[in-house]
Amino acid sequence: MHKFKLLVSATLASAVISTSAFAGGSQQAQPITKVAQPVKAVTPSDLPRKYLGETIRVCMTIDEAGRASNIEMDAFYDRELARSVIPAVAQWKFKPAVKDGQPVSQRVILPIEFVAGS
Repeated sequence: MHKFKLLVSATLASAVISTSAFAGGSQQAQPITKVAQPVKAVTPSDLPRKYLGETIRVCMTIDEAGRASNIEMDAFYDRELARSVIPAVAQWKFKPAVKDGQPVSQRVILPIEFVAGS
């Protein structure tokens, strides 16, 4: 079986998590000025070969310390792939999103492409 590595897209599609900090209704949430960026990726072991060349989307929350939680994959992928990808992504480290100069939690969608390793 070939070993695989991950190619992580540089762009994170993101959505700001609503917080109670803007309760009151008349204020609008200030945008996040910097989105979370991966700084350490762990390659999953035993990736199913049939996903070579494919890009999957992994949704997760990146907290203020740059840790991933609430990790989910698109529903149409099988459990075998999820058993390989989710534990690996849980070990990743991120530079957290920044809002008003402070790190904040952010829900992100991260595209991951499986490519053949050397």
